[in-house]
Amino acid sequence: MRIGQKVTQIRPVAWTGPYDETHPQFGVVYTVRAINLHKGDYYFHFFEIRNPVHQYVDGTFEMDYCTQFFRPLVERETDISIFTKMLAPELVET
Repeated sequence: MRIGQKVTQIRPVAWTGPYDETHPQFGVVYTVRAINLHKGDYYFHFFEIRNPVHQYVDGTFEMDYCTQFFRPLVERETDISIFTKMLAPELVET
């Protein structure tokens, strides 16, 4: 995974926290803003979600979300050449 990559949750999650944070929603696409390593696991921050920094049991930081709950989106380049070929008339030599 990389910064700038689009990801989505793999299943609904009941995110909790001691503060009134904004949490990711199932079915929504998010863009990775930062990736943090904490106690052997990687966590995401998203461009679409910005929470204030708060004091937690294990430090002071902005709420982040474990990468194991997300999957990358498969981004394909749009190629309509096959359709434009279908529209072009076929030349017949006489």
